Formats: sequence, structure tokens, C-alpha cells
Amino acid sequence: MNKKQAFKCFDVNQKNERWSWSGISSDRRTCVLTLWVDQAVFDKHSRSYRHTNFNANNSDWRNLPGNKNRINDINYCMKNLEGKFRVIFVTAVNLNEFGETREIAHLKPMLKLWFEITKFDDETGEFESKSISV
Repeated sequence: MNKKQAFKCFDVNQKNERWSWSGISSDRRTCVLTLWVDQAVFDKHSRSYRHTNFNANNSDWRNLPGNKNRINDINYCMKNLEGKFRVIFVTAVNLNEFGETREIAHLKPMLKLWFEITKFDDETGEFESKSISV
């Protein structure tokens, strides 16, 4: 499965197949964000995920078009969707190596999982989130 197909699972057309890492569904009721699996941790006790991309070589991707677009999508999500979004988990070929360009090994749209933004820097695009029950 490629990114385009993964986003289509949520009725999202990417703005750009190469650099889009987020999107809003055609009915404007769903925000979808990609999360790298090595930036998410599953807590067995609470049976939930926690995610952060703070301090993940932000200087490498801060000014890229995909991040600018994601900032806009997260702002929309915060203002219109109570910070709740859907997730596509992305596994990198080289886990825990954060550079400007990461190669995708695997994508998985999480069709039954919702997340909520818990912290967001709208200047840098860095954010934290957690999985939630809806």
C-alpha cells in the first residue's frame, strides 16, 4: 500500500503525493495524520498510544511544504474537530533515524483508532497526541 491508497481509506486526497503527510477528508469532518511508529509508544496498562515528534530533528523538516500543510491541517483539526484525528502508522526502513528524508517500509491506516492532539507548536509543526476512545 502506498500513501495515496492509505489516505483514500479515509476519503482524503493528498495535496501532493510525495510531500503530503496529512489531509482533510472531502466532507471536512475528518483530519488524517501520519505518525512514524518509532515516535509512538503503546502503554499496556492504559491500552493506549502516546506520540510525539518534538526533538526529532525538526530543523531538517520544519520549512518543508509537507510540514507547512500539516500545520494548516492540525490547526483545522484543533478549531473544527476538537483536536481529534485519524491515523496512518508509517514504519521507516531505518527506525529511530530522523533525517530530512525517511524511506517508508510500510504504511497501515488504523481504521478503528482515533487520536487527540495534546500539545502543538503551530510555529514548528511539532505535536504530541494520544489515542482515545470515541
